[in-house]
Amino acid sequence: LKRTRRGDGLRWTLGRMKRATDGIVNRGAPKRSKFGPHAFKVLFPEAMVAKFMNDKASLVHSIEEQTTTHLQFSPRGDHYPETRLRILTIIADGAECIGECLTVLLDMVMERAQDDKELTDERGRTAFRCAVSKAAAGAVIGTKGDRIKRLRETSGARVDVQSQVFDNHQLVTAAGSREQVAAVLEELNGTVQADVNEPWFAEWSQQRSVSADVPPRGRERGDRGDRRDDRGERGDRTDRRDRDRDRDRGDGGREDGGRRSHSDHSHWGCTMFVGRLGQSTTQELLREYFERFGAVTETDVRIDPVTGRSKGFGFVTFAEPEAVHACLDSKEDHLIEGRWVDVKRYDVDANGDHERGRSRSRGRGGDR
Repeated sequence: LKRTRRGDGLRWTLGRMKRATDGIVNRGAPKRSKFGPHAFKVLFPEAMVAKFMNDKASLVHSIEEQTTTHLQFSPRGDHYPETRLRILTIIADGAECIGECLTVLLDMVMERAQDDKELTDERGRTAFRCAVSKAAAGAVIGTKGDRIKRLRETSGARVDVQSQVFDNHQLVTAAGSREQVAAVLEELNGTVQADVNEPWFAEWSQQRSVSADVPPRGRERGDRGDRRDDRGERGDRTDRRDRDRDRDRGDGGREDGGRRSHSDHSHWGCTMFVGRLGQSTTQELLREYFERFGAVTETDVRIDPVTGRSKGFGFVTFAEPEAVHACLDSKEDHLIEGRWVDVKRYDVDANGDHERGRSRSRGRGGDR
């Protein structure tokens, strides 16, 4: 009888050890949503979210039933970083269901854009904003910006991928007519859903909120280095130290065509420093102006993290050095939104040190 007890006790002990081990193994892997593995994220202003939630969210339930999807909003007051937009996550069992839902949402945006300026861009065109993963953003841009340039040409829409990365999310804006924006959304949905089987996708799809604590720029690998603190307005010298720090940590560009920091060696000679920018000058306007000189892969207007206002300067990265030469050699004065801007070459030499070339802005004393 004693032997039997010891045997039972030993088997019971081993069973508990096995169950404990199983628990540790399973704890690390996020489960897929019960509504399906596919997901897509759209950004809406509070006024439009309120319309969704009116009458006990009857509009939400109607869209879900019509498109066989599940819709989830970020909490009230929880906005995508540096915006006043809430995140709507579309979850579905198939990519085609998400496509149908995007069509319904686009029709709603087109209808409300006439009365809601938050649904338009600075030129009054209807703007549809999405938050995609960093991998999807890199795929949309393509090698040397070839894919995003082709997307703009084929759709006729204005497509911009914001350079800032927040918590593995990047903001994508498509502006234009309904047909133009619909063509871009179809492409974006296909790109996002292509990663559905990646190990990180389930966790990304379940993020209802996006943290602004993750460094918003200059981090392409994202796991190295301390997070930046909000230090307020310290001018160009502070940002130069930040870029040098990023360089020392080795945060280089992605091999798959994603966004690169300004110190990425693959873009030697392709980046321009643009100073004296007006407060209303956005990354989209910066891109639109400099694309006359060649394909632009990235624009970045520096924002003060405390005030949320532009610091008055930014960067433009061209796909080819020839565009930089054309920009500098152009005899036309650089005038953006009625303001003369200071354009210089921003480069990295063979030792990794930053240097700026001479300005071609002809030394104006003040703004006109």
